[in-house]
Amino acid sequence: MNCLLHKLLDKVTCLLSICGLRSQVTQAELHCQFHALGAGVIEEVRVQRDKGFGFIRYNTHDEAALAIQMANGRLVRGKNMKVRILSLVAYLVN
Repeated sequence: MNCLLHKLLDKVTCLLSICGLRSQVTQAELHCQFHALGAGVIEEVRVQRDKGFGFIRYNTHDEAALAIQMANGRLVRGKNMKVRILSLVAYLVN
């Protein structure tokens, strides 16, 4: 496999998509929610407040997978988060 493609796939499998966020949820609040899980090292947090979703990037795929198990369905401001690995297509579009 091409080294560049391998690095891209590694990066994508560490990136989580978080859906179902209220527009009031900030990057700092989302970071705190995931930091409290203790799943691993959070490298990046982005929130699209007007669209109700965000992204969290972990250091490794294992950390990201653990965060999914721990965070999926958790309540944030009265709404359940839907957490999953971001698809490669969605990553390339954003």
